[in-house]
Amino acid sequence: MPNSRAQARNPNSADVLLSLGLAHAYKADFERAHALIDRAKRLAPSGGWAFAHEWYRGIVWSLEGKRTEAIAIIEECLPRVAGYGSAQLLLAACQAELGQLERAKANIARAARDNRSFTADRLPPMLAAHPD
Repeated sequence: MPNSRAQARNPNSADVLLSLGLAHAYKADFERAHALIDRAKRLAPSGGWAFAHEWYRGIVWSLEGKRTEAIAIIEECLPRVAGYGSAQLLLAACQAELGQLERAKANIARAARDNRSFTADRLPPMLAAHPD
């Protein structure tokens, strides 16, 4: 199981639970991924990285193929993570998959504008670091 050692050491760490949830999503175990995100949200409903609960849920929905749900939650999270290029790119990818090409292009342009390090030559390493 992903992160099982980390979870054994920190069973009530919202950060560990979020990471574990994302790992389960990458393994297509979406039910477990959502359950772990729900548990992280119950343990740390506010402060710190609390905004990440729904951002991670957006990633899971995207991986699950639920693009409409992913778009809704990512759009809700964007004001809190405005400079986070991965959020903008995931939003654009979901929009493109639903045929919303103009919206996708606008979000890619926003990612480029808001993230000075976002350039065409840096895109492959950025995507490799954040496969979400």
